[in-house]
Amino acid sequence: MRKVLMVVLVLGIFALGGGYAGYRAYLSVRQAHLIKQAQHYLTQSDARKALLCLQRVLRSNPRNVEACRLMAGLSEAERSPGALVWRSRVVELNPRSLDDRLALVQSAMMFRDYMDATNALEGVDPAGRKTAAYHNIAGAVAAAANQRAEAEAHFLEAARL
Repeated sequence: MRKVLMVVLVLGIFALGGGYAGYRAYLSVRQAHLIKQAQHYLTQSDARKALLCLQRVLRSNPRNVEACRLMAGLSEAERSPGALVWRSRVVELNPRSLDDRLALVQSAMMFRDYMDATNALEGVDPAGRKTAAYHNIAGAVAAAANQRAEAEAHFLEAARL
């Protein structure tokens, strides 16, 4: 009787562990499916349905970088200042991404938030500072800040690269 009880207990523990792992896998697959759906709706120009899909993803996992990126894109398309919040969130979740950081700078420039644009540019790593995209955007920020000599230097370096 004691051995049977131990076997049942061990099997119960494995069943709970497997159930939890299965649930986590289900959530991951569901999030990926919802993101694909949102991308499909965006290609169909159905922002409302895409927004609903992305909200479901973010409700279950607020740290989903791709969902945050898509939310930022939706906000920018609607010219909503919330785009800055979403772009900042993406950079917070993925701080080493040059593309995400430059997208934050472009979004900040669109809303004339030059302080956020400058701060985002300062966070670019040394390797990222050697790209044409970085110098092009840095030149635009400098030009907007009325720093013509610095803007010219950035644009010349972007053209050289």
